[in-house]
Amino acid sequence: MRLLQQPVDSLRLQLGQVLDHSTQLLQQELSQLLAHVNERLKETAEILHDTQQTLGDRLDHKARVVGSLQKSLNGLEEAKGTNIEERSAKSVGESCQA
Repeated sequence: MRLLQQPVDSLRLQLGQVLDHSTQLLQQELSQLLAHVNERLKETAEILHDTQQTLGDRLDHKARVVGSLQKSLNGLEEAKGTNIEERSAKSVGESCQA
């Protein structure tokens, strides 16, 4: 029984060493993979931030253009309304004179 115990203990020791080495290698690879993933996430976050900034700037510009157009249209509508009112008053004045 004692004769079998030594080879079994030796194999157990060798297996433990192989498992420890394999575990260390796996941990190193996982650490490298995690660092790579974190780097890509950081890059993606930066790209998203830049994209959001660009979209926000474009939307702000479009909002200013639309606001300017609305002011211009309101001015045209007021001018048109004033002209119509002036013509109506003129027309009423001419009718009253006739």
